[in-house]
Amino acid sequence: MKQGAKLVESAADVLDEIAAFRDLLGSRPVAGEPPAVPLHEGLSNPGRILLAALSLEPVGIDELAQQTGLTAASAARELLNLELAGLARALPGKNFVCSERSLTPD
Repeated sequence: MKQGAKLVESAADVLDEIAAFRDLLGSRPVAGEPPAVPLHEGLSNPGRILLAALSLEPVGIDELAQQTGLTAASAARELLNLELAGLARALPGKNFVCSERSLTPD
């Protein structure tokens, strides 16, 4: 491995690195980055329901599906979308929490 390279074992590892670079940039706009929009804008209804069910306490995907009335497959798809939007974080054991970013009001 090259000096400074990190082993990537999951998508969460990549998202963590992206978040670290965003922290370094602060609120400065990045060339080609779309303009800021409210965090929850563009979320599907199932995505909003899942986001409302998440907290800083880890919860399993099966429990989330049961709480929200979504199928496990639908919950998994929407959780991935929430992760990519920076609104949720995956933890070991298929557990999820909301991100600190999702706690800020629109």
